[in-house]
Amino acid sequence: MGREQEGAKLMRAWIDKSKKSQAQWVLDYLSKRSDQSALSNYLLGRGSLAEAQYSNAVLGGRGALENVILEKIMDDYASYLIQSDPKSRELMRSMRGAWQQKKYREKNGKQITFQLPKELVIKVDKIARDRGQSRAYTLEQMIGDAADAFQSGSLRSERKIEKLERRLKKEVDTAWEVRAELRRWIELLQQLLVQEVLVCCDYEARSPSPYRSEVDGALFERLLEEKISHLEKLMPDVVLRMSGVRSIRKSFEDCRTKL
Repeated sequence: MGREQEGAKLMRAWIDKSKKSQAQWVLDYLSKRSDQSALSNYLLGRGSLAEAQYSNAVLGGRGALENVILEKIMDDYASYLIQSDPKSRELMRSMRGAWQQKKYREKNGKQITFQLPKELVIKVDKIARDRGQSRAYTLEQMIGDAADAFQSGSLRSERKIEKLERRLKKEVDTAWEVRAELRRWIELLQQLLVQEVLVCCDYEARSPSPYRSEVDGALFERLLEEKISHLEKLMPDVVLRMSGVRSIRKSFEDCRTKL
């Protein structure tokens, strides 16, 4: 095998036809590059599209364009172009370098470029010198430590929020229990008050005789209305704020209906 053939083989040693993701990457790289080399024209030419369409029809979609291109890039004619055409050789070299750079970024992380204020750079450099580290490694550590501290703080905040939410729920439940008990006591006291007022009005409305055996109905109603009106002025806040508590007038009406 000649030196040119060996070089063409080495330039394509990174290609693995079993990797579908690599086939798609090669197609995307060639499509975006708009290269006019003989190799690019061969791979992306009308013949490739026709082969892909034919393969799709015959093989049920297993011969997509990217797979056809990957087959072509490994054939003898592509090898010939890489050996004989400088532009095709340069395309193959650039594509190999781009793929290796992509795999390196995936393995070692993505490079990020940003500008720092001069004062901050001075502080970072001082910390790097004190630690005997490079600026890049020091920044990596500082960012990692800050991210860990932020996540730890967020976790503590979430736990505090959960604790406060549980406490609030308990307080709300207790408040509802107290409210229900208070409502029961208000209703009981209303019933006792209504009964007492009715007895008083009944006594005051009886005819003036030694035994007060007859009740003056009109006087009874007038006395009762006066007392209800007076009580309503004393209790509006309780009635409005305590949902489910009957008004004082309604309590009198219900009690008289039962009698």
